Amino acid sequence: MRTMRWFGMAAVLLFLMALVAVPRPVLAQSGNVEPSVAPPGTEFAFFADGFNPREQVGVWINNPDGSVSDIIDANGNIFGLFANSNGRADWTVLIVRDTPAGFYQMVARGVDSGVQVVIPFRIDPNAPSPLNHNVEPNAGPSGTEFAFFVEGFLPNEQVGVWTNNPDGSVSSIVDEDGNVLRLFANSNGRADWFVLVVDEPGFYQMVAYGVESGRQVVIPFRLTP
Repeated sequence: MRTMRWFGMAAVLLFLMALVAVPRPVLAQSGNVEPSVAPPGTEFAFFADGFNPREQVGVWINNPDGSVSDIIDANGNIFGLFANSNGRADWTVLIVRDTPAGFYQMVARGVDSGVQVVIPFRIDPNAPSPLNHNVEPNAGPSGTEFAFFVEGFLPNEQVGVWTNNPDGSVSSIVDEDGNVLRLFANSNGRADWFVLVVDEPGFYQMVAYGVESGRQVVIPFRLTP
């Protein structure tokens, strides 16, 4: 049985509106968000790279009116995160339901490197609700880090994950210490995880299984030549 390695950590956050205006930062490096447009009440998954390995990263939101919002965690504290060993940071933000519609920017800045990434996204109450599972990107060469999420599990439920490979074999997902990944849904029943896939080109399936609920979701993705 082959193994695929998991990297990164997702944090479930709250979006707090603030009123302090600061200059808009300049776009740098690379980043993405999934989904890019969604109604209030959606949990958005972000990533940014180009930071120093294990560097502390500050994050905030530029609002349509020019003000800035801190990211507040479940304990009411200003949220901060750290890049992984490859200089990539992954995090999720739950946008509360009374957030005004408009164009927003998520900003991530490396404390030591000064690298700054600006990721635009939009809140639209008329946008369709996003899928309850997805992968970003859905295709890439060997060595790509794929970001997965699945919703609909029980709150805090343990979730088993593995891949079905093109040759019919199954790969477990291991963490940075070489142990089989222990993954749990958050309090809203959503699980987020990131896998660095090094393997042969072909069509793969990521499988997530709720240990208590029995909910199983299959997410296809592809390794390109």
